[in-house]
Amino acid sequence: MIPTRLAPAAIGTLLTLALATPGAALAYGDKDAIRDCESRIRSEYHVSDLRDASSEKLGDSEHHYKVHGLAKVDGDKHPWTCEVKNRHVTSAEYSGPKPKGMGTAEKLAIGAGAAIAAGVAVNAMSKAGKGSDTTQGHSGSDAHSINDMSNGQFEVVWPNRHCIATFNQRAEAMGYSSGCNDDLISRSQDIARHHTGSGYKQASHSQGTSKEYKRGYNDALKGHAFDQNRHPQDYKDGYRAGEEAR
Repeated sequence: MIPTRLAPAAIGTLLTLALATPGAALAYGDKDAIRDCESRIRSEYHVSDLRDASSEKLGDSEHHYKVHGLAKVDGDKHPWTCEVKNRHVTSAEYSGPKPKGMGTAEKLAIGAGAAIAAGVAVNAMSKAGKGSDTTQGHSGSDAHSINDMSNGQFEVVWPNRHCIATFNQRAEAMGYSSGCNDDLISRSQDIARHHTGSGYKQASHSQGTSKEYKRGYNDALKGHAFDQNRHPQDYKDGYRAGEEAR
């Protein structure tokens, strides 16, 4: 029996039919719908800490999903919704507040370089007597900043690592964003204790939160020389804490 060879046109037809079958297409499911919706919410509404997302597949057409989730902004959670049809986001709704100041998404968006520049400017303003509770430390991929929020809590932000750790004034963790791994969580906790002064026996709680303590801590953290002209005990304790945190 002589083998039969398929003509090139016939081979092309068979390939087209194979690709047209459902099994040949890349699978798309609930996780994909959640991923696409979270990406749209982040880019459109500038919120980064998204949580508790769930997806419901609707039966009226293929790849039709309704996605719900929460966005945590300044310690509070606010709902968002999203709809996906045929693998494309058709609507995304969020009516909650945007993060205040440079606390969350904005800091991640501008990158480490701009965040460090902002920290330097804030430090100059503080020395000039204008004051600020935002601190900055380290550089490159390990750059982090501390942002005091209006509700009394504060954030340790790692712009290049997409990690935001939130603490109360007793340095107790209130939450972590999805980009925080075990190493960043541990380092954020150390920074939080330094920031509140709760990790040092030589400094009382009132000293750890005083202006002079923070000024000494910031000087040491940024590699500035010890201020020989003005060094009360709070400043010395803060400078020593900043040196150990570097």
